[in-house]
Amino acid sequence: MTQPTLYLRQAKWFDIDTGPRCPFFVSAALLPPDGEGIRRVASGRGKSRQEARQRCASEAIERLCAIHDRNRTLISASYANVVDKAVNPASFTLFSENQYRSRDEWNATASVGQEWPGPFDPERTIEWASARWLCGREEVLLPAAYAFLGYRHALETGFPVPDSSGLAAGPTMTDAVQYALLELIERDAVSIWWYNRIKREPFIVDHEKMTMFPAFQEWVDFSDRMFWLLDLTSDLKIPVAAAITSDGNGSDISLGFGAGWSAEEAAESAMGELVQFEVTKKMQETSRPHGPRNFISLAKTLTRDIAPYLWPVQENDSLRPRAPSDVVGLLDRLSARLLKPLVLDLSRNGVSVVRVVVPRLRPVWPRFAPGRLFDVPVERGWLATPNAEENLNPLPIIY
Repeated sequence: MTQPTLYLRQAKWFDIDTGPRCPFFVSAALLPPDGEGIRRVASGRGKSRQEARQRCASEAIERLCAIHDRNRTLISASYANVVDKAVNPASFTLFSENQYRSRDEWNATASVGQEWPGPFDPERTIEWASARWLCGREEVLLPAAYAFLGYRHALETGFPVPDSSGLAAGPTMTDAVQYALLELIERDAVSIWWYNRIKREPFIVDHEKMTMFPAFQEWVDFSDRMFWLLDLTSDLKIPVAAAITSDGNGSDISLGFGAGWSAEEAAESAMGELVQFEVTKKMQETSRPHGPRNFISLAKTLTRDIAPYLWPVQENDSLRPRAPSDVVGLLDRLSARLLKPLVLDLSRNGVSVVRVVVPRLRPVWPRFAPGRLFDVPVERGWLATPNAEENLNPLPIIY
């Protein structure tokens, strides 16, 4: 296995220009090829150049530790033979029957890595990694095709190409688990809002607790853009924000999303991601003006007439539900919603890295099986009745 320090030295590092007056810095790295010859990109943002580089290095190490390696100890078995020890793949693949039926049509135009698999066969022998439930710590088997980046047999065995959702590195295992959980909760909330096209209220923050907010607003004004925050907080009560900018006509949309223990932490995370979105958009315009269609290029086509759910509705008198203050409180909230996280330890050479999976939470990708995507909007009073699948947002989030 490649050592993290050697891996970082072999990467090509770049400091990205975020433009005049931007309070966020962005760094990126082109990583060395893995065993399959795939070169990945890591990025990081921060309020200083050093912080951006450190976060980029952290993401690079996540990628390294999660890459499929033939030296890993895996278990070969069918789901039918380990059903009492394994997590049910259907609880996190989350494709609908209609999606399986239409997968050939989707795959004909899908970008590499965004193809849809066929239905999972519980009688087929696949490889499993040994993980553990976060609460209770019992061992549980997680499909290797879902766990490891670059796992070459994912699509043929009924799984989407593995992505980085739920991957996190941190100074300690607890920190890494916390970061991963916040990311998964953020993406679940974004998915519920986006695909149901739910109109949400402004995301309220205390500007006095955000020392960088004036500088951010100055950057927005200097760029001749409009800026606002949407409240995407879901039933899980963790603050989730969408940071959105447009030109003066309400077109050329850019978005960023963030979750945090406080509204201010979520907003700052979303604003930082918004800067990365803007930077990536400008780079694509320069290097690949006619490249593959993705969420960044799609957002440029959105307007208020096409996507009114991107603009805040009038705030009502309800208060944001009280958020859990720590991981223990969050785990209690997840348990109350019958959501059970599992953790795969990917740590290497003293660096804490995890893959966290929470069955039934939604990714941002279009995954339309019954469940939270349809149920939460009705439970929260955002919709009177669940959307039919054919009425969901036809514009997919695809990076």
